[in-house]
Amino acid sequence: MARLAWLAIWCCLLPAVGRADDGEHDAANAAAAEWGHLTGRFIYGGEPPEVRRFTAGRDRETFVEPIADESLVVDVENRGLANVVIYIKPKQGLEPRIHPSYEEAASEVTMTIEGGRFRPHVMLVRTGQTLLIDNHDPVSHNATIPFRKNRLSSRVIPADREQRCEVRAQERLAVSVECHIHPWMNAFVLVRDSPYMATTDAEGRFRIENLPVGEHTFVVWHERAGYLSDAPFDEGARVAERGRLTVTIAAGENDLGAALLAPKRFK
Repeated sequence: MARLAWLAIWCCLLPAVGRADDGEHDAANAAAAEWGHLTGRFIYGGEPPEVRRFTAGRDRETFVEPIADESLVVDVENRGLANVVIYIKPKQGLEPRIHPSYEEAASEVTMTIEGGRFRPHVMLVRTGQTLLIDNHDPVSHNATIPFRKNRLSSRVIPADREQRCEVRAQERLAVSVECHIHPWMNAFVLVRDSPYMATTDAEGRFRIENLPVGEHTFVVWHERAGYLSDAPFDEGARVAERGRLTVTIAAGENDLGAALLAPKRFK
């Protein structure tokens, strides 16, 4: 009898368990429907330019080989343009909703000095993070970053030492990074309140994950061209004046295709 009683209770509970599972599944689907991913690609519209190279005027025994200019990096096989920056522009000064996945962002991001270069060439930093500049070279460097809203003292960073900067405020523009000891060295730092930003990789591709669905405007910028403009993508979107790109994000994947950029922009 006891066994029959337990069986009866279990049979009564099964529908409730099923409803709970269905409810969790529906909630997960509803949450997924609120977010989408944006991808695209920028292609240099001509033959890849010859790479300029610099010869060290100081510390030549360390920097023996000529060092490539990274202000315009084009893939020789597929003409993808690296280091294009794309970031969200808030509506009327209001930041978009932030997906929970960004809550686990690192509290510290690192720009490395190695081989007479800053790495990465374009550093993306979110307000509240600490920017660490880590010198891996056997010689001293310095990192001069003329922030308008943040402060980094320009001091010598000895070999195998580091410097930290608390990034507390958004910067309107990408800010240059220079070494006054080795003048060929340069990079850029972009500081934004929102995590919705990206740079293109070696093949010219970018991806911004977990954007809230709906219409958003982005800004597209490159160090040699400034704000990009008049750049249509395969799927119909277009980078307009002052680098503005307006896209309606749907749930899931949103691929813009590729945009061809005229070489005359990159003087």
